[in-house]
Amino acid sequence: MRFNLVQHKKRQFYAITAFLISALYVFFCEDVKADCTFNSGGNARFVSFTPPTNLPLARNLPLGTVIYKSPTYIISGTNNYVCTLPHMSGLKNLVGGQSPINDVGFLPIGTTGLAYRLRYQDGSYLHAYPVNGVSGSFDLNNTSYNYEVIKVGQVQEGTEILAGDFATWLQGELVVATFSLSRKTVISELTCTTPNISVSMGEQKSSGFAGVNTRLAPKAFNIALNNCPSGITAIQYRLDPTTSIINTTDSVVGLTNDSTASGVGVQILDNTDKPLALGTDLKLATYQAAGGNFTIPLKAAYYQVNKTIKGGTANTSLTFTMTYQ
Repeated sequence: MRFNLVQHKKRQFYAITAFLISALYVFFCEDVKADCTFNSGGNARFVSFTPPTNLPLARNLPLGTVIYKSPTYIISGTNNYVCTLPHMSGLKNLVGGQSPINDVGFLPIGTTGLAYRLRYQDGSYLHAYPVNGVSGSFDLNNTSYNYEVIKVGQVQEGTEILAGDFATWLQGELVVATFSLSRKTVISELTCTTPNISVSMGEQKSSGFAGVNTRLAPKAFNIALNNCPSGITAIQYRLDPTTSIINTTDSVVGLTNDSTASGVGVQILDNTDKPLALGTDLKLATYQAAGGNFTIPLKAAYYQVNKTIKGGTANTSLTFTMTYQ
């Protein structure tokens, strides 16, 4: 069994032209008068988060899952500014599209399948630019923020989140804060290693059967889950035969085409000799989030499916699949 796993008149013309351009220039400047400005002593703040250099990610993690949350960063220093006119405000994304992925503040990190979100000290998130701003006086001093990374699509192992500025906080045209990462993060796959398994059933006598729907003595075997990293909260596993399922209730699968025996199948059992549900996700009850090595103890037995049995080789094959949460 195998488990696989985007001249004078001319001078006048020039003088008139220069006058018109000057007049238009003055008019234009009046039209774009700054709506937000720093007060005396105020200036932009620079917020730098230090993410891990390696970020393990479970392959089957649901979309929308936060896979990293930074320690809290508290802004210090004078940052007071005033907005006197209605204006637009919000986060400008420097590493991807400006449109948020949904209504909970996710901004894409390129096409990586990842997004980020900045959470404010009260648990709310900073909205993407543009949203309607309000007039008044403001100061970011002693305000706190967290940087989150979220899975929003398919993520390839080795994906990089680059160091550098990733967002600015705009009030009108005024940059009041810049957010950056101090180092690069590489995404690795969060997974256990599982070797292929071959179960030797040995030579068994057909005389040991008591008729159709009876079995011979089961053979115990283990599926090893090695080097499971910490961070996986739960593991589910399933077995799917590459042949047919002959008896769903008793979990009996058919033989491979190269088998010479007939009239028998192979029954898959748990370690208490009960039929193991095939093609169904089963929770690994012994798994611990701290990681490590684990085993799934199972059994296999020859099972009579026809009245007439022919001796010979009797092999089958199943695929073992793990789902991480």
